[in-house]
Amino acid sequence: MYLTPNISIETQGHNVNTKQTHFRLHIASVLFLIIMTGLMGCSDSPPEESGGQARNEKFTVPEKPTQKTVYKEEIYGDPDIFSEPRLQFVWQAPTEEKYTIWSTRLDGSDLRRVLPPDLLFAKDGVIFHLPIRSPDNRYLAVSLDSNEVMGTIKMLFDLKEKTATELGRGAYVPDFQWTSDSRFLYYYNDDGFWKYDVKSKTNHDTPVIYSSGLFILNDDRFVSLHHDYYEVYSKERKKLFEKSINYGVIAHSFQTVANDGSMIFCVVGGKEQPFSIIFNLNNPEKVYYKAADTIYSSPAFDLSNKRLYFSNGSVEYLDIKTKKETQVFTLPGGTIAHLSMLNPLN
Repeated sequence: MYLTPNISIETQGHNVNTKQTHFRLHIASVLFLIIMTGLMGCSDSPPEESGGQARNEKFTVPEKPTQKTVYKEEIYGDPDIFSEPRLQFVWQAPTEEKYTIWSTRLDGSDLRRVLPPDLLFAKDGVIFHLPIRSPDNRYLAVSLDSNEVMGTIKMLFDLKEKTATELGRGAYVPDFQWTSDSRFLYYYNDDGFWKYDVKSKTNHDTPVIYSSGLFILNDDRFVSLHHDYYEVYSKERKKLFEKSINYGVIAHSFQTVANDGSMIFCVVGGKEQPFSIIFNLNNPEKVYYKAADTIYSSPAFDLSNKRLYFSNGSVEYLDIKTKKETQVFTLPGGTIAHLSMLNPLN
C-alpha cells in the first residue's frame, strides 16, 4: 500500500468545490496508472552484470534468510554508524510480513534496522507515507495505515528513549517536515496544519498552508507544491511568490526539493507520457534535467545537492551535472522505497 502515490487535493478553504475535486482526483488516478505502468516496465529490466558481485558483497543479508535471521540495529548517536551520511528507506526483508524502516551508508553497506517492529507497529498498521527523521537523527515521524481508523495514525518515535507518541489520527498526507534544530515537527492531519514541540511535548494547530507537497528551507521559507503550480512563503506565512508549472500534473509521491532550496524535482504527467524533471526553484523555466525514459521513484537529493537518489526496485542515483545514472545496491525481498537522507554526526 505504501507505494501508492497519494496526491492531496488542495483547497482554498473548507468549502471544497466537488466537481473540481472529482476532476483533480480523476487526473491523479490517470497519472498514477501511467506512472506505475512505467515503473513496472523499468523493474522488468535485468540488472547489469558488471559490478553485481561487488554490490552483493556489501550486504549483511544472508543468501537464504530464515525466520531466525537477526539484522543489526541502528544505534542512536553511535559515532561509527553516523560518521557519514546515511540513506533511510522502507523495505520488506525476506521472510518478514511487513515493510519496516532501515538505513545504510550511501554505498549500501552497513544495513541496519532503524527501530524494532514491535515498537513501530505497537498500534498495528502499515507504513503509508514517507517517514522523516529529525536532523539530529533522534526522532522519526511515521504515518501508519490501520483498519482501526479512518485515514492514518501519525506517530513520533524517540530513537534514543525507544518511546512512541501518537500525534493524531485522520486524513491527508502528513508531509512531515522538521525545523533545523530538531525541535519542531510540522505536519498535516484532518483539516489542520500542526506544529509539535518535542521539548514540551505539546501540539499546536497553526495557520494552514494548503499544499500537495510541503518543504521547509532554512527555517525561513515554506515551499508549497500543488498540482500545476507552487508557492513560496516566509516563516510568517506571507506569500513571497507563486510560479506556474506548465508541464502537467505533479505526482505527490514523486517530488522533492534540494536542501539549499535551489532545485525542485518532480514527476509530471505530460500530454503524451510522464517524465522526470529538475528545475530552478526561482525560475521553473530553467531546467537542469528532463527525461521521459526513467521515472525516478522515492527521490532524495544528497546533502551536497549534486546527486538525486531514487529507487526503481534497486537504489540508484542520478549525477545532476553529468546526467549519468548509477546503480548503487539492491536487496532481496520487497521493493526499496521511501528514500530520505540522514545527517552525519557533527
